[in-house]
Amino acid sequence: MLGDGSGKVYVLSAWHNDRPIIKIGHTTDPVSVRITDIKKNCSIRIEDVSIDNYPWTWYFYKHIESLAHAEAKYHRYNFECSCGVWHREYFELDRERGDSIVRRWIRFFDQNPYIVLKASKKSCLAELKPEWSDCLKRGPTTAEIGG
Repeated sequence: MLGDGSGKVYVLSAWHNDRPIIKIGHTTDPVSVRITDIKKNCSIRIEDVSIDNYPWTWYFYKHIESLAHAEAKYHRYNFECSCGVWHREYFELDRERGDSIVRRWIRFFDQNPYIVLKASKKSCLAELKPEWSDCLKRGPTTAEIGG
């Protein structure tokens, strides 16, 4: 199943235990609402920065976030927060690197890599187009991933 309505992907600069980190996340609310929730519930200090780094919404926002997390996985910053959650969406990367990763996956999805098999307002069943499937088998070129 792909697509769960529209949402936003964001990258926030943050601090935890005097350590600079970033958060790569998604939301269906305005990003400012998500920041307020984090500040209220978590032991993370979010820097007040421009939050409209990606002002558009995407149907595949959860997949953009998941692929960005997969690319950054070796920089993951796991910790148990004061809210009781083991957060896995924080990374020991600078903001520019996080932005670069997210933008790469946005460019990928802008190329419409999927064939939609069945869609509704809330969800979508899709499969990767044959050319992208072939690309994954042989390894993508820089031009194919928009890098």
